[in-house]
Amino acid sequence: MTAITSATVYDAVGTASLMAPTSYVLVPDTHRPRMVARGTLLPTVPEDGRVEIVFGAGFGAVWANVPPDLGQAVLLLAAGYYENRHDMVGQPAGLPPSVQVLIERWRTVRVLGGGAA
Repeated sequence: MTAITSATVYDAVGTASLMAPTSYVLVPDTHRPRMVARGTLLPTVPEDGRVEIVFGAGFGAVWANVPPDLGQAVLLLAAGYYENRHDMVGQPAGLPPSVQVLIERWRTVRVLGGGAA
């Protein structure tokens, strides 16, 4: 997550209440960014309600912003799919090992739903 565009709280009947952008801040993190209250608590979610957060994600708007190892993994995967585009029946399921090696450091293993243990 790179930026929070908006955060809206909906009650049980769908009435929207836009949260003021000054009431929260994005705490960036490569794997687990967080939206935290600025000064006070975030609003509570009404019973049978929901929160809708619109956000931007990714490494940037241009290919040059993608880390080199992820870019290489994308190119390897695309080339593999292209080379085998007519014969996908006998291919093993999952990602090729060369791609897995490149993306391994970007994977997050989530235990306990991502909460603090």
